[in-house]
Amino acid sequence: MSMNSEQEKINNIKDSVQHALIEGIHNIHSLFDSSFECTDVQIDSKFPAELALQIQMDSIMIQTAFSSDYTETSLMLVDVDNTKYLIKQLMNHDDEEIVLDEFGLSAFSEITTLFYQGFTQHISQFLGKTIKNDRSKVIQIDHKTQGISPYNAKVLAIRFNLKQADQYIPMQLYFDFASFTGLVENLNDKKSNFETKSNKQEELQVKEVRVPKYTNTNENVNANPSKNLDLIMNVPLNVSIEIGKTKRKIKDIMSFASGYVLELEKQLGAPVDIVVNGQLIARGDVVVIDENFAIRITEIVSTSSLLPND
Repeated sequence: MSMNSEQEKINNIKDSVQHALIEGIHNIHSLFDSSFECTDVQIDSKFPAELALQIQMDSIMIQTAFSSDYTETSLMLVDVDNTKYLIKQLMNHDDEEIVLDEFGLSAFSEITTLFYQGFTQHISQFLGKTIKNDRSKVIQIDHKTQGISPYNAKVLAIRFNLKQADQYIPMQLYFDFASFTGLVENLNDKKSNFETKSNKQEELQVKEVRVPKYTNTNENVNANPSKNLDLIMNVPLNVSIEIGKTKRKIKDIMSFASGYVLELEKQLGAPVDIVVNGQLIARGDVVVIDENFAIRITEIVSTSSLLPND
Protein backbone atom coordinates (compact mmCIF):
# COMPACT_ATOMS: atom_id res chain seq x y z
CA MET A 1 0.00 0.00 0.00
CA SER A 2 1.46 3.36 -1.01
CA MET A 3 1.57 6.32 1.38
CA ASN A 4 -0.72 8.31 -0.94
CA SER A 5 -3.52 5.73 -0.93
CA GLU A 6 -3.09 5.21 2.80
CA GLN A 7 -3.37 8.93 3.47
CA GLU A 8 -6.44 9.13 1.24
CA LYS A 9 -8.14 6.46 3.32
CA ILE A 10 -7.33 8.40 6.49
CA ASN A 11 -8.71 11.61 4.97
CA ASN A 12 -11.92 9.80 4.00
CA ILE A 13 -12.66 8.82 7.60
CA LYS A 14 -11.23 11.85 9.40
CA ASP A 15 -14.43 13.91 9.69
CA SER A 16 -16.55 10.94 10.71
CA VAL A 17 -14.04 9.83 13.36
CA GLN A 18 -13.85 13.33 14.84
CA HIS A 19 -17.64 13.51 15.12
CA ALA A 20 -17.74 10.00 16.60
CA LEU A 21 -15.20 11.05 19.26
CA ILE A 22 -17.36 14.05 20.17
CA GLU A 23 -20.44 11.80 20.45
CA GLY A 24 -18.51 9.35 22.62
CA ILE A 25 -17.34 12.10 24.97
CA HIS A 26 -20.83 13.60 25.10
CA ASN A 27 -22.14 10.17 26.10
CA ILE A 28 -20.08 10.08 29.31
CA HIS A 29 -21.17 13.53 30.52
CA SER A 30 -24.05 11.98 32.47
CA LEU A 31 -21.50 10.29 34.74
CA PHE A 32 -19.70 13.48 35.73
CA ASP A 33 -20.61 16.78 37.39
CA SER A 34 -18.65 18.67 34.71
CA SER A 35 -18.30 18.18 30.96
CA PHE A 36 -15.30 17.36 28.76
CA GLU A 37 -14.19 18.60 25.36
CA CYS A 38 -12.36 16.79 22.56
CA THR A 39 -9.17 18.54 21.39
CA ASP A 40 -6.01 17.90 19.36
CA VAL A 41 -7.33 14.99 17.28
CA GLN A 42 -4.62 13.20 15.27
CA ILE A 43 -5.21 10.21 13.00
CA ASP A 44 -2.49 8.15 11.32
CA SER A 45 -1.31 4.56 10.86
CA LYS A 46 1.24 2.58 12.83
CA PHE A 47 2.98 -0.76 12.58
CA PRO A 48 2.27 -3.33 15.32
CA ALA A 49 5.80 -2.83 16.67
CA GLU A 50 5.16 0.91 17.07
CA LEU A 51 1.98 0.19 19.01
CA ALA A 52 3.84 -2.32 21.19
CA LEU A 53 6.18 0.46 22.34
CA GLN A 54 3.15 2.36 23.71
CA ILE A 55 1.97 -0.56 25.86
CA GLN A 56 3.97 0.10 29.00
CA MET A 57 3.65 -0.49 32.74
CA ASP A 58 2.37 3.03 33.40
CA SER A 59 -0.65 2.49 31.13
CA ILE A 60 -4.10 0.99 31.38
CA MET A 61 -5.28 -1.02 28.35
CA ILE A 62 -8.97 -1.20 27.44
CA GLN A 63 -10.20 -3.80 24.95
CA THR A 64 -13.67 -3.47 23.41
CA ALA A 65 -15.18 -5.95 20.98
CA PHE A 66 -17.63 -4.96 18.24
CA SER A 67 -20.28 -7.07 16.56
CA SER A 68 -22.03 -6.62 13.18
CA ASP A 69 -20.60 -6.82 9.68
CA TYR A 70 -17.65 -5.18 11.41
CA THR A 71 -16.38 -7.74 13.91
CA GLU A 72 -13.18 -6.44 15.43
CA THR A 73 -11.64 -5.38 18.73
CA SER A 74 -10.59 -1.83 19.55
CA LEU A 75 -7.73 -0.99 21.88
CA MET A 76 -7.58 2.10 24.09
CA LEU A 77 -4.56 3.25 26.11
CA VAL A 78 -4.70 5.67 29.05
CA ASP A 79 -1.90 6.23 31.53
CA VAL A 80 -2.41 5.19 35.16
CA ASP A 81 -2.52 8.70 36.66
CA ASN A 82 -5.20 9.89 34.24
CA THR A 83 -7.20 6.71 34.81
CA LYS A 84 -7.18 7.42 38.55
CA TYR A 85 -8.17 11.03 37.86
CA LEU A 86 -11.23 9.98 35.84
CA ILE A 87 -12.30 7.44 38.47
CA LYS A 88 -11.88 10.11 41.15
CA GLN A 89 -14.10 12.48 39.14
CA LEU A 90 -16.67 9.72 38.69
CA MET A 91 -16.85 8.88 42.40
CA ASN A 92 -16.30 12.42 43.75
CA HIS A 93 -13.29 11.12 45.71
CA ASP A 94 -11.37 14.39 45.63
CA ASP A 95 -9.63 13.77 48.96
CA GLU A 96 -9.14 10.01 48.70
CA GLU A 97 -6.45 7.94 46.99
CA ILE A 98 -7.79 5.80 44.17
CA VAL A 99 -6.76 2.15 44.14
CA LEU A 100 -6.89 0.33 40.80
CA ASP A 101 -8.42 -2.80 42.28
CA GLU A 102 -11.28 -4.81 40.77
CA PHE A 103 -13.85 -2.21 41.84
CA GLY A 104 -11.81 0.73 40.52
CA LEU A 105 -11.18 -0.94 37.15
CA SER A 106 -14.88 -1.84 36.91
CA ALA A 107 -15.79 1.83 37.43
CA PHE A 108 -13.39 2.84 34.66
CA SER A 109 -14.92 0.17 32.42
CA GLU A 110 -18.27 1.94 32.85
CA ILE A 111 -16.73 5.17 31.52
CA THR A 112 -15.11 3.57 28.48
CA THR A 113 -18.15 1.42 27.66
CA LEU A 114 -20.38 4.51 27.55
CA PHE A 115 -17.79 6.31 25.43
CA TYR A 116 -17.73 3.50 22.87
CA GLN A 117 -21.54 3.39 22.79
CA GLY A 118 -21.64 7.02 21.66
CA PHE A 119 -18.70 6.45 19.29
CA THR A 120 -20.21 3.39 17.59
CA GLN A 121 -23.67 4.96 17.45
CA HIS A 122 -22.31 7.76 15.26
CA ILE A 123 -20.32 5.32 13.09
CA SER A 124 -23.48 3.22 12.71
CA GLN A 125 -25.48 6.23 11.53
CA PHE A 126 -22.69 7.21 9.15
CA LEU A 127 -22.49 3.74 7.64
CA GLY A 128 -26.20 2.98 7.72
CA LYS A 129 -25.67 -0.30 9.60
CA THR A 130 -25.88 -1.28 13.25
CA ILE A 131 -22.59 -1.79 15.08
CA LYS A 132 -22.72 -2.73 18.75
CA ASN A 133 -19.92 -2.77 21.30
CA ASP A 134 -19.52 -5.16 24.20
CA ARG A 135 -18.64 -4.00 27.70
CA SER A 136 -15.05 -2.82 27.84
CA LYS A 137 -12.43 -5.05 29.41
CA VAL A 138 -9.92 -3.02 31.46
CA ILE A 139 -6.44 -4.48 31.91
CA GLN A 140 -3.64 -3.10 34.03
CA ILE A 141 -0.39 -3.59 32.12
CA ASP A 142 2.06 -5.95 33.85
CA HIS A 143 5.25 -7.77 32.87
CA LYS A 144 3.26 -10.35 30.89
CA THR A 145 1.32 -7.84 28.77
CA GLN A 146 3.95 -5.10 28.47
CA GLY A 147 5.15 -4.44 24.91
CA ILE A 148 2.80 -6.97 23.27
CA SER A 149 0.56 -5.73 20.44
CA PRO A 150 -2.70 -7.63 19.88
CA TYR A 151 -2.56 -6.68 16.17
CA ASN A 152 -0.50 -8.46 13.51
CA ALA A 153 -1.05 -5.85 10.78
CA LYS A 154 -1.09 -2.07 10.54
CA VAL A 155 -3.37 -0.22 12.92
CA LEU A 156 -5.35 2.99 12.65
CA ALA A 157 -4.11 5.23 15.48
CA ILE A 158 -6.47 7.91 16.83
CA ARG A 159 -5.03 10.27 19.44
CA PHE A 160 -6.93 13.06 21.18
CA ASN A 161 -7.21 14.91 24.49
CA LEU A 162 -10.07 14.96 26.95
CA LYS A 163 -10.13 18.57 28.15
CA GLN A 164 -11.74 19.51 31.44
CA ALA A 165 -11.01 23.12 32.46
CA ASP A 166 -7.20 23.22 32.48
CA GLN A 167 -6.82 19.43 32.68
CA TYR A 168 -5.75 17.58 29.51
CA ILE A 169 -6.06 13.79 29.42
CA PRO A 170 -4.33 12.10 26.44
CA MET A 171 -6.27 9.16 25.00
CA GLN A 172 -5.22 6.67 22.33
CA LEU A 173 -7.55 4.47 20.24
CA TYR A 174 -6.43 1.73 17.87
CA PHE A 175 -8.33 -0.23 15.22
CA ASP A 176 -7.27 -2.67 12.53
CA PHE A 177 -6.47 -0.30 9.67
CA ALA A 178 -7.70 -2.42 6.76
CA SER A 179 -11.00 -3.38 8.45
CA PHE A 180 -11.92 0.10 9.67
CA THR A 181 -11.06 2.00 6.49
CA GLY A 182 -12.68 -0.75 4.40
CA LEU A 183 -16.05 0.13 5.92
CA VAL A 184 -15.86 3.65 4.54
CA GLU A 185 -14.69 2.48 1.11
CA ASN A 186 -17.77 0.28 0.80
CA LEU A 187 -19.91 3.22 1.85
CA ASN A 188 -18.33 5.49 -0.77
CA ASP A 189 -19.13 2.93 -3.48
CA LYS A 190 -22.77 2.95 -2.41
CA LYS A 191 -22.82 6.75 -2.36
CA SER A 192 -21.41 6.89 -5.90
CA ASN A 193 -24.16 4.59 -7.17
CA PHE A 194 -26.76 6.66 -5.32
CA GLU A 195 -25.46 9.94 -6.77
CA THR A 196 -25.57 8.46 -10.28
CA LYS A 197 -29.22 7.49 -9.82
CA SER A 198 -29.98 10.92 -8.34
CA ASN A 199 -28.48 12.67 -11.37
CA LYS A 200 -30.70 10.61 -13.67
CA GLN A 201 -33.75 11.51 -11.62
CA GLU A 202 -32.98 15.23 -11.99
CA GLU A 203 -33.62 14.89 -15.72
CA LEU A 204 -37.26 13.97 -15.11
CA GLN A 205 -39.84 16.66 -15.87
CA VAL A 206 -41.96 17.87 -12.99
CA LYS A 207 -45.50 19.02 -13.70
CA GLU A 208 -47.03 21.83 -11.70
CA VAL A 209 -50.04 20.85 -9.61
CA ARG A 210 -52.56 23.56 -8.81
CA VAL A 211 -54.43 23.26 -5.54
CA PRO A 212 -57.45 25.44 -4.73
CA LYS A 213 -56.81 28.03 -2.02
CA TYR A 214 -58.92 28.24 1.10
CA THR A 215 -59.27 31.17 3.43
CA ASN A 216 -59.43 30.58 7.17
CA THR A 217 -62.35 32.27 8.92
CA ASN A 218 -62.81 32.53 12.66
CA GLU A 219 -66.50 31.74 12.48
CA ASN A 220 -66.19 27.97 12.85
CA VAL A 221 -62.74 27.65 14.43
CA ASN A 222 -63.10 26.68 18.10
CA ALA A 223 -66.80 27.44 17.84
CA ASN A 224 -67.47 25.12 20.77
CA PRO A 225 -64.31 24.64 22.91
CA SER A 226 -66.10 22.54 25.51
CA LYS A 227 -67.15 20.07 22.82
CA ASN A 228 -63.54 19.74 21.65
CA LEU A 229 -62.43 19.20 25.24
CA ASP A 230 -64.83 16.27 25.56
CA LEU A 231 -62.80 14.42 22.91
CA ILE A 232 -59.83 13.99 25.26
CA MET A 233 -61.59 13.54 28.58
CA ASN A 234 -61.24 9.74 28.45
CA VAL A 235 -57.52 9.75 27.61
CA PRO A 236 -55.70 7.91 30.47
CA LEU A 237 -52.72 9.63 32.18
CA ASN A 238 -50.12 8.18 34.52
CA VAL A 239 -50.32 9.71 38.00
CA SER A 240 -47.42 9.09 40.38
CA ILE A 241 -46.51 10.34 43.85
CA GLU A 242 -42.92 11.34 44.70
CA ILE A 243 -42.07 11.24 48.39
CA GLY A 244 -38.59 12.65 47.86
CA LYS A 245 -35.25 12.32 46.10
CA THR A 246 -31.59 12.00 47.03
CA LYS A 247 -28.18 11.74 45.39
CA ARG A 248 -25.61 9.11 46.28
CA LYS A 249 -22.11 8.16 45.12
CA ILE A 250 -21.48 4.87 43.37
CA LYS A 251 -19.57 3.53 46.37
CA ASP A 252 -22.65 4.17 48.60
CA ILE A 253 -25.04 2.46 46.17
CA MET A 254 -22.73 -0.57 46.01
CA SER A 255 -23.14 -0.93 49.79
CA PHE A 256 -26.97 -1.11 49.67
CA ALA A 257 -28.36 -4.19 51.40
CA SER A 258 -31.57 -5.34 53.02
CA GLY A 259 -32.30 -3.05 55.98
CA TYR A 260 -30.32 -0.10 54.63
CA VAL A 261 -32.01 3.24 55.39
CA LEU A 262 -31.95 5.75 52.54
CA GLU A 263 -32.52 9.31 53.76
CA LEU A 264 -34.45 11.63 51.43
CA GLU A 265 -34.12 15.40 51.15
CA LYS A 266 -37.69 16.07 52.36
CA GLN A 267 -38.44 16.66 56.02
CA LEU A 268 -41.06 14.85 58.03
CA GLY A 269 -44.52 16.25 57.35
CA ALA A 270 -43.54 18.01 54.12
CA PRO A 271 -46.12 17.66 51.30
CA VAL A 272 -45.44 15.07 48.60
CA ASP A 273 -45.39 15.84 44.86
CA ILE A 274 -48.20 14.72 42.56
CA VAL A 275 -46.79 14.13 39.08
CA VAL A 276 -48.85 13.52 35.93
CA ASN A 277 -46.95 12.16 32.91
CA GLY A 278 -43.70 13.54 34.33
CA GLN A 279 -45.13 17.02 35.06
CA LEU A 280 -45.59 18.32 38.64
CA ILE A 281 -49.20 19.50 38.92
CA ALA A 282 -49.99 19.50 42.66
CA ARG A 283 -48.83 18.73 46.20
CA GLY A 284 -50.57 17.04 49.07
CA ASP A 285 -50.48 15.15 52.39
CA VAL A 286 -50.35 11.38 52.79
CA VAL A 287 -53.47 9.90 54.40
CA VAL A 288 -54.86 6.38 54.90
CA ILE A 289 -58.29 5.33 53.63
CA ASP A 290 -59.52 1.79 54.27
CA GLU A 291 -55.96 0.51 54.79
CA ASN A 292 -54.82 2.09 51.50
CA PHE A 293 -52.51 5.06 51.10
CA ALA A 294 -54.08 8.16 49.60
CA ILE A 295 -53.16 11.79 48.96
CA ARG A 296 -55.18 14.79 50.12
CA ILE A 297 -54.40 17.64 47.71
CA THR A 298 -53.34 20.80 49.50
CA GLU A 299 -51.88 22.84 46.62
CA ILE A 300 -52.39 23.09 42.86
CA VAL A 301 -49.35 24.26 40.92
CA SER A 302 -50.00 27.47 39.00
CA THR A 303 -50.92 26.78 35.37
CA SER A 304 -48.72 29.70 34.31
CA SER A 305 -45.64 27.69 35.30
CA LEU A 306 -46.82 24.67 33.30
CA LEU A 307 -47.70 26.33 30.00
CA PRO A 308 -45.06 27.88 27.70
CA ASN A 309 -45.21 31.60 27.14
CA ASP A 310 -46.46 32.58 23.68
